[in-house]
Amino acid sequence: MKTTPSPVGLLLTQGIVVLFLPSCAPVFSEMQSARMIGENQFELAGSYSSVSFSDDGEQEQVQTNTGVQVGYGISDKVDIRGRFEHIKVNDFDENVNVIGLGPKFRLIDRYMSFYIPVGNGLGDYNDNWQVHPTMLFTFPLAKDILEITVAPKYLLTFCEGCNDGFALNAGLAIGELDRFAVRLEYGLLKSTDDFDAGQYNHISVGAAITLGKQAKK
Repeated sequence: MKTTPSPVGLLLTQGIVVLFLPSCAPVFSEMQSARMIGENQFELAGSYSSVSFSDDGEQEQVQTNTGVQVGYGISDKVDIRGRFEHIKVNDFDENVNVIGLGPKFRLIDRYMSFYIPVGNGLGDYNDNWQVHPTMLFTFPLAKDILEITVAPKYLLTFCEGCNDGFALNAGLAIGELDRFAVRLEYGLLKSTDDFDAGQYNHISVGAAITLGKQAKK
């Protein structure tokens, strides 16, 4: 029996192909704060995201992302961060893997930083370069125990048929935050070419641990 796709499904299929990486929404979660790792220290983080697409009051879950981030503190003011994400798209048989790498710069210690990763897809998606300039603003709720981070970012694309995007993430972290953190984050992503077209949303959970000689004080 032939079934008729839902309006959200039709919009999603068009949006997936036109907006960003073929067959999937780009990775736009942040899962970090403005804090720096600390000189000669490493951070290891893992996360899981559920991504949906919403338009005209309808919403449909479209993919899940499973990711790992690794960071190294070059100094107390500069980190280098790498990221790998495995994307499972609900309506497609093929999964997608993406990688990213970039520096993070401290602007105001623990409160503000700037991150500029460069990323690309692997395999058949290796012509989909993107740059994501990102600001990170962190606000402590309980010193070194509980904080929130707001992270606006611009998704600059370099692939044929792709549009740029704007994303805004808000995350909560709890733990002994210079050593480990449990993170919960919500974010949204819209195309800058048509701000009225619907949006992608994500809800993510994850955890991070700092490894090194000693935790940054």
